[in-house]
Amino acid sequence: MKTYDIITVAGNIKEITHKISSELIKYGAKYIINFRRKTIRKYMDDNIKLKKMFDEIEKIAKENCYECWLESKQIGEKLQIPPGEIIAYSGFSDFIDLLRINLIEEECTAFIWCKNLTSLDWIGCGQTWDIKKFYENHTIFIRRLPTEGYKTLVLTTLLGHAYFGINENGVAIMIQNLRSKDVALGLPFSSIVYKALIMSSTSKEAISIIKNLPRMSGHNYIVVDSSGACFSLEATANHVSVLKIPKDSFYVHTNHSISSELSGYTIDYSETSFQRWMFLQEKLKNINSMLKDEEVKMLFSDHSVPICRHGFYDDDTTTIGAIWMKPKKKSITAIKGYPCSNSYREYKLEVKK
Repeated sequence: MKTYDIITVAGNIKEITHKISSELIKYGAKYIINFRRKTIRKYMDDNIKLKKMFDEIEKIAKENCYECWLESKQIGEKLQIPPGEIIAYSGFSDFIDLLRINLIEEECTAFIWCKNLTSLDWIGCGQTWDIKKFYENHTIFIRRLPTEGYKTLVLTTLLGHAYFGINENGVAIMIQNLRSKDVALGLPFSSIVYKALIMSSTSKEAISIIKNLPRMSGHNYIVVDSSGACFSLEATANHVSVLKIPKDSFYVHTNHSISSELSGYTIDYSETSFQRWMFLQEKLKNINSMLKDEEVKMLFSDHSVPICRHGFYDDDTTTIGAIWMKPKKKSITAIKGYPCSNSYREYKLEVKK
């Protein structure tokens, strides 16, 4: 059975970032940096321009997400790499958008399930994780137990911060890529998700934080909490649209804008986005009982659209995993590798004493 490794760290912010940076480097953070540098060099060789951008990104991160900046600074000092470069690479699809490089990097299929809210096993939301196959063995869970800010459990790459996660209040956040027409020097999504998780006691608070942070590019943020409050926030660098999901309903998001408010600010880049959206809509419509782990695994195992995509080489866009959140249990159930052929495992925020 494939499983994710997990780093657990506790203490003040300096202690946590020091421990995390050391562990991420041991696991191979440098390999991700080299992989992403190689991608950039295919399209851009203006090192002076890149350095200026990295310096500005570092400044923005230090002002708006000190925790992310310090974590990247610790990694950078150990590897002799500017922290702004690490921050930019940590949310790579945003940085690619900022540079106007047209790559199909992430094609995720997601849902919100606003039914059976009273159950301890309520699955609030879930999604696939489609990215380059290289990253399957360069991802990790991080359990942060800080003395200040909320405890969090996140799944991310070996550059830290957070791609998807849940906190001690049952606030859970997931992201799907939206290619944005408007981009800006700002925070990548990985820093935004991290900041929202450590600061939010409710999904409404998380939405407010995401709306007000300086964003680099476009994403759809799915935000739910243990009370059953569920939201979808579509965002570009300068525009947002928030939808509250009614109780006893569900919601599907792939890689195109659903909100008419944002449709003029995003680019439909994925050839399968609408088909995946329609497929999951139809499947969820026919589920009338409580949504169960095995049903989610089956939904994410489809090859016809496809939702579960197979690749053979590092540069192939592949489904490297799938996750779903249980806000009341403060846990994340995850599959590492192809959903069709791998088992799921539950990862919990609480540490047994």
